[in-house]
Amino acid sequence: MSASSSFPLVTKIFHSADGTPLYAQSRGHPSKPCVVFLHATSFSSIIWSQIFDDPRWYNELFLVSLDLRGHGQSGKPTESKYYETKRFADDFDAIVQGFNLVKPFVFGWGFGGTILADILTFHPTSYISGWLLVGGAPSMDSLPEISRPDGVAINAHIALPGSVEEYRKGVVNFIQTQTHTSSYSIPYPLYPALVGTVLLRPLSCALRMSDRTHEIRGLRTAAKNGLPLLIIHGRHDMFLNGEEVESTCKEYGWKNAKVTWLDCGHIPFLEKQDEVREEVLKFIASSVSAAGN
Repeated sequence: MSASSSFPLVTKIFHSADGTPLYAQSRGHPSKPCVVFLHATSFSSIIWSQIFDDPRWYNELFLVSLDLRGHGQSGKPTESKYYETKRFADDFDAIVQGFNLVKPFVFGWGFGGTILADILTFHPTSYISGWLLVGGAPSMDSLPEISRPDGVAINAHIALPGSVEEYRKGVVNFIQTQTHTSSYSIPYPLYPALVGTVLLRPLSCALRMSDRTHEIRGLRTAAKNGLPLLIIHGRHDMFLNGEEVESTCKEYGWKNAKVTWLDCGHIPFLEKQDEVREEVLKFIASSVSAAGN
């Protein structure tokens, strides 16, 4: 029996505490270390397809992802109250309970990186095993410092479009600038799938996501408690300044974070698939070993 047939992709619909449906998927054996993948704003779990289809990932780890509320196949409430910090912590809890996860690692890309602050506002550091910021933002508070001006301008063209054609062009440019295009282009059929994901996202949900706030005291506590942190960032990221990401994490209290720089743009796990996989697997093995001693 092949590895892919032994570990088929499993899709589920769970419900958060407020009733919002959450689309989630998993692959691998639950006995392996678990990683929950949290995507950037405007995207969905489709961004992880090349990871979830790769046996070099799912033979070593139990992979879990969800479409954040307001995105993909999850519910899309439009009122601000549905984007408060407790809602995102509840969403994560629904995934943990639904898949019976124990101390998962959290893999955050872009906006997905900020969700750990929500989780740790309501849970102790011991609720998770480690944090992987891969082209990720540490918190909503950090966005003014870590956001690059070019990325802010690109996002503005899809947040406040002037016409249908301007919106279409803005979405295409938004997708194309995610990667360092001189060395990598997003392949079909993933490319049109990502374009469709952005087009299907209600603008009201995007605005609720960008306007939300949360506290970072849980992050500071986690840093003090020695939560393992891996930062992987592209040198050509047009959206987030990796040096500022690293600086922010140090300011929160992480003194010994593992930092890896790659010659790529905003999506290291697509552009540098082998390097990211190797770094992640080494980091998780080391963290699990350290926790067992």
